[in-house]
Parts: sequence; C-alpha cells; structure tokens
Amino acid sequence: MWLGWILAIGSLVLLGRELLSDSARINSVIGSLNAASVALAFFACLVAEVVFARVWIGNVRRLGSPMALVDGLISYFRSGLMRFLPGAVVPYVVRTGYAVESGTSAVSASVATGIETVVSATAALTLGTIGLASVASTGGPVTLLQAGAGLLIVMTVGATAYLLLPRLWLLFRKDEAPVLRASSVAWSFAGYSFGWMCLGTAVSALVSGLGGAAGGGLVASTAAMSLGWFAGFVAVPVPGGLGVREAVFAGVLGATVGIDIAILAALAHRIVWSLVTVACGVGAFAARPRRSR
Repeated sequence: MWLGWILAIGSLVLLGRELLSDSARINSVIGSLNAASVALAFFACLVAEVVFARVWIGNVRRLGSPMALVDGLISYFRSGLMRFLPGAVVPYVVRTGYAVESGTSAVSASVATGIETVVSATAALTLGTIGLASVASTGGPVTLLQAGAGLLIVMTVGATAYLLLPRLWLLFRKDEAPVLRASSVAWSFAGYSFGWMCLGTAVSALVSGLGGAAGGGLVASTAAMSLGWFAGFVAVPVPGGLGVREAVFAGVLGATVGIDIAILAALAHRIVWSLVTVACGVGAFAARPRRSR
C-alpha cells in the first residue's frame, strides 16, 4: 500500500514541477478553459459510465441470469466508488457482491465481471496502440496496416477469452462452467471500445478548451486516455492509478498538444471523471431499494 502511494505522489510531484516551470503560461491556459468544454467532458464521461454498465448488465443476462436494469446500474455505480482504493480488482469484487445481494447468480455476475476485466483492458490497449501508431507515423487516419494489426489483436484476445474464461471458473468452482458465446466477447469489445472513445471525446473537449485544439483530435485523445488508463490499471498498488495514469497520458498527448496542456488535460480529466463516478455512486446508494438499506 505504501509503495502505491509513493509511486502516486512521486508521479504527481514530477508533473507539478513541469507545470511550475512556466507558471505564467499555465495560469493563462487555465483561464482560457470555458464552461462549454467542461460540460461536454462531463457529459461524455457520464455516457461512458452508462455504456460500461450496460455492457456488464447485458453479459450477466447473456450468461443466463435475469437482472433488472435498475439493479444492474445500482450495483455497477455503487462499486464504482471503490476505484479510489488501492488494488485494481477491488471494484470488480465488490460489484459481484452487490449483484449477488440483488438476487443475481454469483456465477453470472463473476464471469461477466471477468469478461469486463479482460475485454475492457484489451479494448483500451488496442485503441491506444492503434491511435499511438497513427499519430506517430502519419498524424492522420489509421492506415490499413494499423487497422489490420488491431483486428489481429482483437481476434487473438477474443478467442483467448472465449476459450479460457469458462475454464478459469472451474479452477475456483467444481460445478458446471457457464456457456460463453463468442458473440458476447465481440459485443463486449465493441461496447467497451465505444466507451473509451467517449472518454477520448471528453479529453479532446478539455484539450480544445485549454487552447490545444490543433493537435488534440479524437485519435490522439483516445490513445492518451486508453494507454494512460491501462497503465494505471496494471499498476495495482497505486490507488486508482493516480499519478501513473496522468504521467502516461501526458507523455502520449504531449507530443501533439504540448506537455503543459497535456498535463492539465490529464489532471482535469481525472477530476471530471472522478466527479462523475462519485455522483453516479451516491445516486446509486440513494436509489437502492429501501428494504436493502
């Protein structure tokens, strides 16, 4: 736990020193941020959260366990508050527990959460890799070769998830493994990819509001967001990937919009996404059935 906090604080200190090197310009850039850009960022993050929740609920249902939409949203958003704790898997474990409390099968909830863990991370890494390659090589649209490489990654990981997830379940339980269709993996990948692009849209809006519109297109913004999140996800001891995510985010986006705007956009996005997460979580606790309080 202490190691995680040391990494988080160290990364934030380095980013802060970079910003303080030209405080006058930073104050000017922050002052240019307009309400419309911030509002768009909030809306895009909210849409992403709803999409992620909807994909998870859909997978629970596909695995044979009926789940009411309201119960699924409440379970998902309540567990989202756990993202601020050390340990990347904590929200997933807690969400499964909330789902079981609402009457959902533990098998369906657990496997749906496993699909999310694998496929969501894969979608983020794939979009980030393709976007980074596109920006680095041409600064323009994704080439056929890059698209083909991304498709190959998707097919490989999709097939692996399809074959391994039910077998992994049998390592923990001796009963029959749930049926996992390939279409569920493909549908999940498409949904999570759309969610990451929504988060990329939020980044692009913030970059534009900070005066970096010329280099802050959706491709670069999505690549920075996806790779930054992935880095924070695998940095398990760091609470919420704090600092690590922003450092990778700024490193990817800085080449196109400037390191100062990239750092500010990373920090602003962290704040916006965190506020959306907290608002959804508080709303879910307020909306839960009275009998479960």
